[in-house]
Amino acid sequence: MGSREKFSRKELSGWGDSGQIYGLQLNIDELSNIIDPKLEKLHGGTLKEIVDIMLEALHLEDQIIVQRKYNAEKEDIVYVTQYMKFILFRRAVKKLSSLIEIVEETVEKEVLDQVVRDLQDYIIFHFSDVLFKTFKYKIDMLVNNYSNKLPGFVKSSEIDDLNSIAIMEFIQAIRSWDPLTNPVVWPFAYSRINGAMRDHLRHLTKADPSRIFNWVNDAASVYLTVNKNTQEFAGSIEDGITLKEAMQELSATEQKIVTLKSLKDMTLVDIGKQIDLSESQVSRLYNRALGKLKRILIKQSKADE
Repeated sequence: MGSREKFSRKELSGWGDSGQIYGLQLNIDELSNIIDPKLEKLHGGTLKEIVDIMLEALHLEDQIIVQRKYNAEKEDIVYVTQYMKFILFRRAVKKLSSLIEIVEETVEKEVLDQVVRDLQDYIIFHFSDVLFKTFKYKIDMLVNNYSNKLPGFVKSSEIDDLNSIAIMEFIQAIRSWDPLTNPVVWPFAYSRINGAMRDHLRHLTKADPSRIFNWVNDAASVYLTVNKNTQEFAGSIEDGITLKEAMQELSATEQKIVTLKSLKDMTLVDIGKQIDLSESQVSRLYNRALGKLKRILIKQSKADE
């Protein structure tokens, strides 16, 4: 027995609607209920195979849907329980019927591609909650494994964005996936999600150096990313601007102050005692060092453009 999901949106009846899902504008066609029996007989096997491939790859093959529909004759609400496999098959037949004027024994791949695109948008529009429930563990593991390789303060500041990017890219992967040539979706989605997270951090390091500066200024583990076998800032942040290079532009005293302040979280008074400077001198040098880092990062960013 498959798992059951209850939906209350009227669109599940197949009337059609449009909506914005996870940043994507999806337009779901309103398809006629009129189906040519000859077309269904000739191409029903192909459509069932396409639906089976998609549902198996998305782990939805045994999903049971409880649809809420309006009964116009009795003017009340009725609930209809159906397998998602049946719902998508009927959708595929309707879509193919809308694309073919004369029924022939063969269907061009371009036409089947349109049927697949329609099914993908239909699944995303109506069943995205079921999809994410099914793939949540894999997506969470991928984001956690990726973010655990980042410096702690970067992870804490970017983890929400990475989660959002992973979800949106998962949806994009489903829309771009071609089940006719590749019956497995997760390796494709895995690659796209990883790439999207890398691109996000590269963009931050190049296009928004002030945000890196805030990581340096606010989060404190600057030198941990430079010296503790974390070869470079961008080594963990995927080939962006390297904080290590910027740190090397500071004087020995400035590096010492930044190290003690960020790595050991020492007060300016304690730092002054350790390096034999007054608190005001330490404060001035520390602020000057952060200013240098910001200017260097901005300069490097412009050079990389």
